Amino acid sequence: MHFSDSYLHLKKLKDKTIANRLEKALKTLENEVNNPSFIKFLKQKENSEIPIEELRRIFDINQLEKVIVGIDAILANDLPKDEVDPRIPLIREILTDIKKTADMRKERYGLYNNSRFKVIADLSPKLVPLP
Repeated sequence: MHFSDSYLHLKKLKDKTIANRLEKALKTLENEVNNPSFIKFLKQKENSEIPIEELRRIFDINQLEKVIVGIDAILANDLPKDEVDPRIPLIREILTDIKKTADMRKERYGLYNNSRFKVIADLSPKLVPLP
């Protein structure tokens, strides 16, 4: 399931107060997760001695944590506990699935990315022009 699937169900909610509150929470989460971009993050760390592959790891873990915390907040504060609409459980399921995936990716981050980071570390001195 994808984050945008929640918007499909959201648009069909009968209670527009709930729909508006939930839409605002989803857009806020989406904005927080998409900012800063990795390029902006790197520019903020321009004078850092940390290797780029480690900066990427830090960035990715931070973004995954934003997803996890943001979805927890939406589930706790913005999504009604009672099933006032049959689409509420569907939205809850989508968000819970995304959160589980983010949790799993965060836990297994090293397994998925160590080989990719090795390639980056090997190639980056050759590809990034020196001043």
